[in-house]
Amino acid sequence: LWLTTLTGAVLGAALMLFARPILRALYAQAEPVVMEKAASYLVLGALSMIIFTIYTGVFSILRGLGESRKCLYLSIIINVAYLVMRQAKERKESRGLHYTLDYPPVK
Repeated sequence: LWLTTLTGAVLGAALMLFARPILRALYAQAEPVVMEKAASYLVLGALSMIIFTIYTGVFSILRGLGESRKCLYLSIIINVAYLVMRQAKERKESRGLHYTLDYPPVK
């Protein structure tokens, strides 16, 4: 678990710190707006890499201990949480506790 987490943290931190130089080396001719969006995407992807390595390490340990049912339950919880967050992000109107600034309130 520690090796997996350490590897993910080192690679994720390197991508987060050097996102712009890496993108400039790969796509030197890209427009500044595209480069900025690509850099933010790469930083968020690197952050998710760290989380994913922890997830993979924990699930590997649980499966090795024969606790596959816990892995299944945790996978279901993670996927449901992802769906809820994704729908909240995609919502185009403000109602209840979900508030968006870029769309007018519902009348």
